[in-house]
Order: sequence, then C-alpha cells, then structure tokens
Amino acid sequence: MMKRLRNHIAEEGLSNIRILPDRWEELSDDEVGDRDLIFASHSPSFLDMPLPAGDRAISERNF
Repeated sequence: MMKRLRNHIAEEGLSNIRILPDRWEELSDDEVGDRDLIFASHSPSFLDMPLPAGDRAISERNF
C-alpha cells in the first residue's frame, strides 16, 4: 500500500504530501509540524483513542 501511494504521488507530481511511516503516538510535535490535514491509516478503528499530537498539529478540524 505504501509503495502504491508513493507511486501515485510521483505520477501526479505532488510535492505537498509528507509520509511519516511511524506509529502516531511515537511522533514528536517537531516531526509532525503544522498541517492542514492528517490521515492516520489505522485511526478509523481506534476512534475512541486520544491523539494529542494530531490535535496539536491540525490547523483546522474537518470531519
């Protein structure tokens, strides 16, 4: 899945996507930075789990 995502990003010539292939809860604020949108691939199965790094990093919440 990661390879397919990277290929699609390259094919489309996108430069505003950053992949962080780490566990979300192990990322520091500096690694995440300020983002408009964050997609954590396994998050939908853990909707009741707090993601404080994500809360701090997303500039605007869109659900």
